[in-house]
Order: sequence, then structure tokens, then C-alpha cells
Amino acid sequence: MALVLLVLGEAAPGWFPVHLIVEARDGRVIVETDGSQHILMPPVPGPWTRVRLVQPGPAEREYQIDGSDTTSRKDRDADEIRAMAGTVFYQLAAWLRDEASYSRWEQVRLVDLGDGRVVATGRESVEAALLPNAFRLEANLRRPEAAAQVDLSTNSPVFHGIIDLSRNRRSLVWLIGPRGDDEVGRWFFPEQPAPFAAELLHLLGRSVAAGYVLLVAAWLGADLLERAPSAGGWLARASHIGAFLPLVVGGAWLAAAGWVTVGLYHQLPHIVDAAAFYFESGVLSSGKLWFEPPPGVEFLKGYFETIVDGRWFAMYPPGAPAVYALGRLLGLAWLTGPLAGLALILATSLAARHMFGPAAGLTALGLGALSPFILFQAGSFMSHPVAGAALAGALASLVYAERTRHLRWYLAIGGLLGWGFLTRELSTGLFGLPIVVWLAIHRRWRAIGLLIAATLPFALAYLAYNAQLTGDPFLLPRHAVDPADLYGFGTYGDVHHTLAAGLVFTDEYLTLLQFDLFGWPPLFALSLLSLPFLLGGAGRYDVLLGGALLVYIAGFVGVPGLGIVLGPRFYYEALPWLLVLATRGLQSLAVTLRALGVPPLPARGGVAIVVGLLSLNTVLFYDPHLVERRTDYFAIDDNRGVRIPFITNTLFGPMLTGFDRRTLVLVPDVAVYKTLSALNCPLLDAQHVQQCQVLFVSAGLDRAADVVQAYPGRSLFTAQVSNGAVTLQPYQCRSDHVTCLPSS
Repeated sequence: MALVLLVLGEAAPGWFPVHLIVEARDGRVIVETDGSQHILMPPVPGPWTRVRLVQPGPAEREYQIDGSDTTSRKDRDADEIRAMAGTVFYQLAAWLRDEASYSRWEQVRLVDLGDGRVVATGRESVEAALLPNAFRLEANLRRPEAAAQVDLSTNSPVFHGIIDLSRNRRSLVWLIGPRGDDEVGRWFFPEQPAPFAAELLHLLGRSVAAGYVLLVAAWLGADLLERAPSAGGWLARASHIGAFLPLVVGGAWLAAAGWVTVGLYHQLPHIVDAAAFYFESGVLSSGKLWFEPPPGVEFLKGYFETIVDGRWFAMYPPGAPAVYALGRLLGLAWLTGPLAGLALILATSLAARHMFGPAAGLTALGLGALSPFILFQAGSFMSHPVAGAALAGALASLVYAERTRHLRWYLAIGGLLGWGFLTRELSTGLFGLPIVVWLAIHRRWRAIGLLIAATLPFALAYLAYNAQLTGDPFLLPRHAVDPADLYGFGTYGDVHHTLAAGLVFTDEYLTLLQFDLFGWPPLFALSLLSLPFLLGGAGRYDVLLGGALLVYIAGFVGVPGLGIVLGPRFYYEALPWLLVLATRGLQSLAVTLRALGVPPLPARGGVAIVVGLLSLNTVLFYDPHLVERRTDYFAIDDNRGVRIPFITNTLFGPMLTGFDRRTLVLVPDVAVYKTLSALNCPLLDAQHVQQCQVLFVSAGLDRAADVVQAYPGRSLFTAQVSNGAVTLQPYQCRSDHVTCLPSS
């Protein structure tokens, strides 16, 4: 099976490339690709003379082996990648990923339309040829990932016509001009799913092949341990230290997550979604569901917030904001996410223990604690840590219920799924569906009834919350903010989504997940997931885990947006499935070694050696690079770190320093405001906003008069990013508030 998948995966990108045909004649350029045709009439000053087929290099790849990306945070240091490209380490990773075949032009042919003669074949020959007056260029783009271009040009004067295919920007763009930078046409890309299904098959084939590399490596490690004279005693002693590991590992992980939250993230939200969750937690901590808008609310409102019938609220369901609100009431909002991450790890470890034994529980614990995905998401103030903890608890409750048949645990499943639904609806639905199917297959009808009964109050609370905010229980706050924020394929407002685009998202998530899950080199993290099935030891729980993971991945194909912030975040709630299935992969390696005649202790030791060697990449390369890129994290594209010198981090969160009077801070950059807005008072409603000592508002000096009128009697500053820090510049307005000048 693995061999078949590998062969099909290697062949599929060649069978299903993106076909491109460009014809130029009679002043027209006709582009045929992705199932559509586009007729262009560029104002060309002379005949086309040359064509260049542009291919991206390693520095332009969407995702690199250090986890940097060019799609979401855009935190790539291109010089660093170029310096790394010549090393043996990078070359091995590039070989594992088949780096050389990404976004490559193949089967290139140039035809003279005047006489039908083939002028040149092959990319280099075509680029060297002089273009006929009327020609057809045929080319296939293999494994489209980073943007690739076809650049037509004239000689005198110089003029370019560039066809740019970018799956990241979801567009086919026609650019013209002396430098080829004037956009005159844009079409949606991709429409045809085959090339991107082929890319997923390529990743699958290589991942399952990598599983057998792990098997051989584990066998070699076991053989080495068998030959070592003192290894048996060491392994026997190591097998008895598991009793204290959950406490030690959990405490160490929580300390690390706390350090990331404080030292790298400033104890503040930095993503636009996180800013909305933080605002909503402030609303809920005040005992309200929405705020009465104050004067000048347009200067305080964040990106995912709206005002409907005099109600100011954010677009997300209340589950995560309620948990963060509880943290704010205790003065420990910044610690809420790390505690939720720890709960996910411990609950998943408990589920693995009850499914597959104590060793599996400890293995899942170690893998969860190792995961950069969990660690760096924990302090983000996003909803994922909260939902992930609830769903991991639901899985642990399911396993315990199936083991003990105590009906109260089925109620626990329903309650935890209900809270998950109040936090992240789609993720919970995709997570809960396999659980219900499992119970139905095993005819646990009473259990299903109890689960539904426990979920029902949360569903009613969800509808009641919608009704309070939007006036309609079936009108979601997210749709009040953005009516086009819908699930499925088609066109909704300015949003267009296709099956092909959904497969692109899936490939992007899985590509980054192979690094971010454990910080290992390419392929090996994903390879563990297939081993229970490929090595012939899959049981009923393995079928549940594998099937549930496939349902989850397939479900997100219909989401028309890229969810990659601090890791492939849309897959965060699948971590219980991922961690336990990876644990089973390691167990399958040990079982297979024993079937090959290796004694039990060396078999487990050989697997431990493999995990240890792979994890050296985590602690020596991957995590240090993540720390470097996320120090003073601010989530600003192309900007690695931004300090905030006017806050001090404390046990009870960030505190403003240096403000001794009522102050108004204008923040003209919305990317900066999303973070600084969290430093406002929790109560920003009409009755309390003026009591806030320092107000950060989303406005520039051009709106200073309106802002000062809304919030009078305050010192005025503007905030801007300068030399890697947020700096405050004092300003003074004239009495008419029309002109504001820098103050000494």
C-alpha cells in the first residue's frame, strides 16, 4: 500500500499540472488556463520579442523548514534561507520535499502560428528563441505553489506583459507596462482541483514512505541497544519513572508557555481575531453582553466588531471570551490560554492511556509537550486553546465512558461538546460527528440521548446570545459583521471559493503541520499517522482516530479562508486525534520490531532513540527560530518584532507606565491598534468610557479634531512604529482643534 501511494504520489503532479496556452496575434493576447480563456488587448508599442518563464526559488517558497511563511505572517528572512540553502541539512530537507519540482515550468513549446512550425521546445530553448510575429506558447506548471510567471517583452521601447499565477493570492493576474507592474486584469485561480489533489497525493505518498524510514531507524537503534552491555539495566530503570512525569512535564510546559506569553507576546493579543475576543471578554467581564456605544465609537471599534440597533459587539460566539473574562476577573487573563493548552495535553494523554495503556498515555504527554503548535498558540488570546481543551476533554470522557459504562461520562461528553460549540462551531461539529457515529455503530442509543440532552442547554444559550446581540436567534453576530462569511463553495459578496481553492488550503495546512506539530524535519510527523494502518496493527480505536481526522480535514475544505496564524490554527482542535494517532504510530513501530524478533525493552528503546533524534531538530533548530521570529511578536507583515516600552509585564497582566494624566493616544495604523486597543479599560460603554485614564483610538492626525471633541480634556499623543518599537509623539492642538502640532 505504501509503495502504491508513493508511486502514485510521485507520478500525479506530472499527470495533472496546470496547463497554460498563450497565443499572440493581431494585437491580441489569448490566455487559456485553469479551464477558462481570457482575451487581452495590451497597448504594445512593438512586436513581442522574448519570453521568460519565471520560477520561484527556495526563499520564495510558501513554507520553509524553519516554519516561516510568505502567506500569512510573511516573516521570512530571505537572506537566512539563501545562506542555509547550501548546507547538508537543508539539502536533505529539500530532497525529502522534492524542492526542485515546486512551481516548475515543464513541456514548454513555442509554435509559429504563421506556418505551424515548432520554433523551440524546452524552457531554456524557448527563452533563447526570438518570438515570431504570431505565436503560441504551451507550458505546464508542475506542483504550483509559490507564484510563477510568464513574462512577454518587447525590445524598443521596453514593454512587458506578465501573466502571474499565484495560488496564495488566489489569482491569475495580467500585468503590463515598462516594468510590468500595472495590473489591468485579475481572475480567480484556481478553479480546477486536479493539480492540487495531485499535490496532496504527493505529500501523502512521501509521508507514508518516510514511515518505513522510521521503522528502519528504530530497528538500527534497537540493535545498537541490544549490543550495548549496560543498556538493559538503563532501559529497565527508565521504564519505572513514569509516575511523576505528568506533574514534571506539565509544570515545565506551563512555565514555558507562560514565558512565551509574557516574554514574546507582551501578555497582549496581536491578531485581529484575538483583539475581538479580548474586547468581547471585557464586555462579558462587566456583566453585559454588549456595550451601549459611546461618543466617537468609530475610533474605538475594532476590525471584527459592529454596531446593530445601538448594540456594540464582536462577531464571535461567547465560549472563549467567557473563559478569558473569568481570567480577567481574576487578574490572570494572560494565563488562561496556557492553562487551556495544558488541559488539552493532559486530557489527550488521559485518553491515550485509557485507549492503549499507560505507555501510550506518557507518549502522548511527551508529544503534546514537545509540540510547538500547542506551545506558541497558547498565549495568543485566540479561541483555539479553549476549544481544544474542551474537545480533548470530550475525547477523554468518551474513552472513560466506554471503559466504565458510567452514564455520567456521556453527559460530560455532551457538556464539553456544547462548550466547544459555544467556542468554535464548525470545529466542534466536525469533532463531535465521529463520536456520535461511534456511539451509533455500537448501539449506545441511551448514551446518544444523554449526550444530546447535555448539549441542548448550550445550543439554547447560543441562540439566546444571538438574539440578544442581533435581535434574531438565527442571525449570527459574524453574519451581522460580514454577511459573506459563509461556509461552502460559490460566490458570497466579494468571496469566491472553489473545491480547488479548498484543496490548496488543505495542502498549506498539512505542509505547515508537518513542521509545526512536533518541530521535526519534513514528512516524519505526518508519517506517524499512517503507521498503525500500514504496519497491520490497527484496532477499532485506530479506525475512530483515523476516520475522525479525515472527517475533520475534509470538513475544512469548504471554509473559504486561510487559517494559518501561529501554526495551521484551523487544525488546532484536531490535536487530540493527531496526538493519539501519532502515539499509536510509535507504538506500531515497537510492536513491529517485536514481531521481527527484537526483545521488548530494546524495541521501545529503538523507538525512543528515533524520537530523540528527530526532536533534536525541535530544540536546536525549529524552536529557536520560532522564538527569534516571535520575540516582541506583533503580527505585522514583514516585521519580526516590535517592543512596547510604555508597558510593564506583571503577574496580573500588562500595566501602562509613564502616564500621569488623562491621555488620548491616536493610533493611525490599524495593525498597531489591534494590540494597543487591549490596553484600554474593559468598560468602554457610554457610561464609563470617560473614566478610562488612557484611551487608545484608531485615528490619525487628520481626525484629531473629531477625536478630541469626543474625548476632551486629555493630553494628546500619536503612536507609530519606529526602530522596532512603538513610540509616542506628543501633540498639542489649537483651541479650535483644527490644527495639531508636535509638542516639545
